[in-house]
Amino acid sequence: MTGRTRYGDLLHDAAARIGAAEWLLAAERLPGPLAGLHAAHAYRDLLQAAHRHGWHLLGGDARLAALRSAGRVDPRDAAAVRFLDATGAVARRSVGGGVSSPRSGPIAEAWAAAAYRLRLASDLLATHRDPGGVARGPAAALLDQPAVRAVGLGALARATTVVAGAADPLALRLRETGVSWPRVRRLVPRTADLLAASELLHRLCSGSSGAAGELASLEVARPPLRTDHPVHELADRLARLHRGAWQLARTRDVGVACLLDYAALGVVLHGHTAALLGTQGATDAEMTPDGPAARAIGPIERAGAAWKETYRRLRGLRTATPGSPALHGDLMRVRDLMRDLAPPPATGGAATAGTIDRLLLATLNGGVRSLGDIAGWNAHVLDDLAARGQLYVSAATVTSDQVADREALVPAKLHRRVVRVPPVQISALRDCYQTVRASTSSVMNPGQPAWGLPRGRTTAPDPP
Repeated sequence: MTGRTRYGDLLHDAAARIGAAEWLLAAERLPGPLAGLHAAHAYRDLLQAAHRHGWHLLGGDARLAALRSAGRVDPRDAAAVRFLDATGAVARRSVGGGVSSPRSGPIAEAWAAAAYRLRLASDLLATHRDPGGVARGPAAALLDQPAVRAVGLGALARATTVVAGAADPLALRLRETGVSWPRVRRLVPRTADLLAASELLHRLCSGSSGAAGELASLEVARPPLRTDHPVHELADRLARLHRGAWQLARTRDVGVACLLDYAALGVVLHGHTAALLGTQGATDAEMTPDGPAARAIGPIERAGAAWKETYRRLRGLRTATPGSPALHGDLMRVRDLMRDLAPPPATGGAATAGTIDRLLLATLNGGVRSLGDIAGWNAHVLDDLAARGQLYVSAATVTSDQVADREALVPAKLHRRVVRVPPVQISALRDCYQTVRASTSSVMNPGQPAWGLPRGRTTAPDPP
């Protein structure tokens, strides 16, 4: 197993436990009044967890207030607001009764387990923004996409429909234990409005399944590094480098050494990936000559060449701000892992015929695609440094036709000083980043099968 908690796993587990409780409620009597009180408490607690999770998916108080005050909103958002109002109304009042926190009985335990997983899913979403609402990583933008939000709301509404439908059966089971009807009505909320609201939200969001995979694979914003398997470590370090590039684009003072490290990453990853895909295309019986792997080699090689040119041009630049030791350490470790996992065919090893790791290929696919994002963020950093006059180069490498102040260039050359990078050099670097992005975008569309996976599969298996 990967050892990572993903959003989709939590929602799936919560729905499974809700379904189990529904079956138990229909098939078995409650063993006694105490078990009935525990079940009623767990039921209300589950509704509270659903309400809080819907609040997170919708975007919190600020977005909720904006939707309430807006004249026209997306029908899915309007249905989500109604859903939150309905869940809040039925979950607001505590059942009381002095019920202790441990849940007795299988129904109470199933609902309690579902509520626990919904709260874990809410906590997972919360890790992607700080208390002030500022994004803590690139995945935060994913949660702002209407289609992604609709996927989460639709899944929550589907599960809540089952929960809302269990109110009357729960009331009947409570009455069977000897609890009076007035007390039953205090313990079990009326859920007719919630049932209607959740059914409407599910129906409106049911056509948004295209983004389901992106949301299901969402993890905590800054997960710990796994070292249980080399491919896991490679994937985690590539993900951390991806988040680091996103953060650099939002940092004012960045050392050019950071851009140089990312260019080196592009060279390493594209070079090894192209070699590995070339070996696969020649040896894997499942891959035809014009299969996904073969079609990707050309764009990957072009992107790798662009990263090499980017690295060559960045080597001569200087900034007062130093580089990042953590970033450089991740780069060095990725280089070592790539040498071990995907050595060039001439060296023998993992890239030889019959020994290609499908999980490795899928990891490299994600890494290459992420470098398209990194190129865009690095280009933004480059433009920002240039605009604020923080990029310098040795005057000996600058020609007189590249600068406006030719008289100042002569003494700078004589005294071996540095000068600000000419605009023409910045423009050339910008073109390199654009070439990387164009080549990466043509490598593989997100809807196509991942490299190296058997036909019909869209996710990679865990290593043994």
